[in-house]
Amino acid sequence: INTDPSSSIRIMSEPPGIWTSICSSHSPSFLTTAAAALLLPVYIVTDWVSVGLYRRHYSAPNLKIMIPGMLAGVALATLLVTIAPEALLLILTGVIGLWYCLRSWGRALLKRPEPNATRPALIPGLGWSLLAGVASYITHSAGPPTQAYLLPQRLPKLEFAGTIALCF
Repeated sequence: INTDPSSSIRIMSEPPGIWTSICSSHSPSFLTTAAAALLLPVYIVTDWVSVGLYRRHYSAPNLKIMIPGMLAGVALATLLVTIAPEALLLILTGVIGLWYCLRSWGRALLKRPEPNATRPALIPGLGWSLLAGVASYITHSAGPPTQAYLLPQRLPKLEFAGTIALCF
C-alpha cells in the first residue's frame, strides 16, 4: 500500500454528506491521515447506531455463514496487500462492483424474470462473504458482494438491513 502522505488513495472510502464537502474542499492541504482521524469516530458511531436499531431483526443462518467468510476475507486481504500491487487490488474491487451493476442492469434490459427466492447456502455464502471481506479491507466496498448473496433471498427489509448492520 502506498505510504506517501500526499497520496490520494490512502483513505479508500467516500465519506457521507457534509464530510465529503469538508474533505474535498480541503483536499490539497488536508492530509488523509487527518481525514481518517476525523471520520473514523463518525463511522464507529453510525455502526453502533445501526446495530442498536436492527439488533432484533437479522437472519441468523446468513450471519453464521457470512461472518466467518468475511473474517477469512479480511485475513486474506491482509496477506494480499503485502504481495499484490495496489492498482491490481483496486481494479479487482472495482470489477466486483461493475459486475454486480451490469448483472442487475442486464436482467432489467433483457426483461428476464426475477429468479425464485433462494435460501442461505454455505458455498455461495462463503464465496461472496470472502469477496466481501477482501473488498471491505481494501476499499471499504463490501456492499456489492454482500448484496449479490443476500438480495436473491428476498429477505424482509428489516431483516436485510439488520443482517448487513451486524455483518459490518
